[in-house]
Amino acid sequence: MIVDSDTHPKNKIYYWGALVIEVLRKKDSRDADYFAVYEEIKNDHNISVEVFSLTLDWLFIIGVIDNKNGCIKKCF
Repeated sequence: MIVDSDTHPKNKIYYWGALVIEVLRKKDSRDADYFAVYEEIKNDHNISVEVFSLTLDWLFIIGVIDNKNGCIKKCF
């Protein structure tokens, strides 16, 4: 479930998705390296690689990002 009233919002995938979108928005190019984005978020927040990958899956499913030669391509 994406939205649940019993869990803190920082424990939800849409929160992590917002952080990924913010990092991608700051990038000059349309493509970003997977680990560079992960490290930038990891520096300020406690996120695991598994949760980060799940977040990217969710963003891909809803059409916000795409995969281009192993890089994250923003679609906005």
